[in-house]
Amino acid sequence: MGSLTQLDLPDVSPDEFRRAIRVAVSMHAEEIAAPSVGPKALSGRLPSTDKLKDAVGGKDEDAKAAEYFTSLLEVAYLVASADGLGDDELAAMTELVSHATGAAADKKTVEAYFADAKAASEALGRRERLARAASSFDDFMAREEAMSFAAIISIADGKLDSAEARALLELGEFFELSAGEVQAVVDQVVATVKSAIKL
Repeated sequence: MGSLTQLDLPDVSPDEFRRAIRVAVSMHAEEIAAPSVGPKALSGRLPSTDKLKDAVGGKDEDAKAAEYFTSLLEVAYLVASADGLGDDELAAMTELVSHATGAAADKKTVEAYFADAKAASEALGRRERLARAASSFDDFMAREEAMSFAAIISIADGKLDSAEARALLELGEFFELSAGEVQAVVDQVVATVKSAIKL
């Protein structure tokens, strides 16, 4: 499976880091949400706020959009909770997801999604749920968005521990990405957060 190298996360206060994560989600999603043209290249692409809003805000009744959103939250939850999940970390994740949707999904709604993901994981096993959720992303762009979103949710508490790193690599396997490709996505996400700190 390989491993991820130590991440060079910025040394700032928890509040400043959370602010940077929120800025990064907004900034990066808007900048590179447009479909890529030409060769497939990993760039740490995040789903756009508009795409997430449409999936939860009633604009897009398409079952495919709803499945994309619930699967996105499930893979993010399963990766971030691989090391266990404290109340503070869960609250930070919930706030970040609500922010990423432009508040189209309020905190109670996000908490309900995460509770469903937890129950399904406990019933069927984390790996089985991760495999099922990962299978919902059927193209390169959607898989990259899911990987990037899982990565940014996982570092929302200011660190990426070994269990979360293994879970990202496991998700990469389901997406047919090498350890090096997963590392490239995670590194780009971290670079985006670093850029956001300067704003």
